[in-house]
Formats: sequence, structure tokens, C-alpha cells
Amino acid sequence: MGKQLGVTLVIDYPNSMSYVTAEQIADSEQEASTWLERAVANLRGKTPADCVTPIHEETGLQHCEVGDAYDSSRALLLDWLLPGHEDDGFFVAVPGRDQLLVLPVGKNSLSHVAWLRAVAGKAHQTVPYPISGEVFWVRQGTWHGFEIAVSKDSVMVTPPPEFAEVLKRLAPDMSIELPDEPENEESQ
Repeated sequence: MGKQLGVTLVIDYPNSMSYVTAEQIADSEQEASTWLERAVANLRGKTPADCVTPIHEETGLQHCEVGDAYDSSRALLLDWLLPGHEDDGFFVAVPGRDQLLVLPVGKNSLSHVAWLRAVAGKAHQTVPYPISGEVFWVRQGTWHGFEIAVSKDSVMVTPPPEFAEVLKRLAPDMSIELPDEPENEESQ
């Protein structure tokens, strides 16, 4: 797919922030994962528990906009902010730094994921500090690209292979072909 997101750590000061460099991490003699765990804990500490709110009743779309430059990062806290979705996860869009769009995965949301992609794509074009117009499937902290190609006449959804078991559980009557999982090099 070629569309990926990354994590950037920052040090937050009262009137500014600075990026954490690879050199700072190396000099600290701590693993990068320790820095990330601390950053997520700090983010959780400054996140209101009710910051994800419904904005579109028909689809179930939810939105986070605290407005402190960390809204997109709150996607790392979804299992804490919206418990009860561990089995199926969330469709997530982060059009810009200050926007997080969340659609908990469920039978109803399957028919709205292409719409979420359209909303995210449009927002991504106009927001300050744009990140991505794509949709991702996030389950238990693991992110997967959820490719959605929209043309004038059609919508082509290509979920990751890992989504197959969720799809079979939520929509067993749907006739959908998923791409094969890449073979593990060790099994060859």
C-alpha cells in the first residue's frame, strides 16, 4: 500500500515543543520503547476521559478535538478512551494533527468505512498540519492500513488479511475476497 504513519516524540514546554532526536534517546541509555511508553502515559494524563464524542449518530462516527495539538495522537489511547472494542477495533482517520475521527468496528460501520475515507480525504486537504487522508484499522494498539480506492463509478475496499476473522464474525453472509497473507519467510 505504501501509505504509512509514524510516531514522533516531542518534549512539551509551556510555550513550545521540541522533537526528540535519535541521539537524545541513545544518550539516555533507555530503549526507545521506554520513551514511547512514557509519552503515552503523559498523553493519557492530559487527556479528558470523555474527549471522544459522537458527531454523526447514523454512522456512529466519533471525534476527538481537545485542541492541544495532540488529538491525532490520542488514537494511541483508543482502548482506554472507548473500552469494549478489543475484539474488533476501530476504523481511524487522522486527517490532521488536531483531528481524530473514530468509527468503532461493527456490522453497521462496515457500510460506512468508505464514507469515512471520503470525509478524511476532504478534511486532510484543508486542515492545518495535515497527516493523512487514509483510514486505518486499529485493534489492541496494532495499526493496519485499510485501503479504500474511490473512483467516479466505484469503491474498492482492500482490508488487511488480519481483518478476515472480524469480517467473518460480523458479516458471515458477505461474499468478500481478501488478499492472501504474505508467506512468512521462515515457512518457505
